[in-house]
Amino acid sequence: MSNTESSRPIADAKTESRSNLRALLALVIFMGILIVAGIVVVGFTIANRLSNMGAEDKPAAGGFAAADIPIPAGCEIVETRPDGNRLILRLGSGGRCNQLIVIDLRSGAVTGRLNFVPTP
Repeated sequence: MSNTESSRPIADAKTESRSNLRALLALVIFMGILIVAGIVVVGFTIANRLSNMGAEDKPAAGGFAAADIPIPAGCEIVETRPDGNRLILRLGSGGRCNQLIVIDLRSGAVTGRLNFVPTP
């Protein structure tokens, strides 16, 4: 067996090893790019959510100074509940007083009224 015949398998192994290393290097670079892109997306999402946090709670520019909310005579406000930019008033004391009034906190306007009436 000559020297050239014995060195041929070694040369083939080196060539195959280099091609495997190149493929592995390309895969590692691709995965690194994916990780960096993922971190950028997560960072952008966190920054976006932090900048929008509490946007619903901020009053509108100008707002309102005073608002008259009509309540039927003899009725009482039994409960109030804030809900984002709305205030829900529950009236009581029987009859036509059993209602819910929805008020827009930005403008002070009544946006809805639910009257509870007995069914026959």
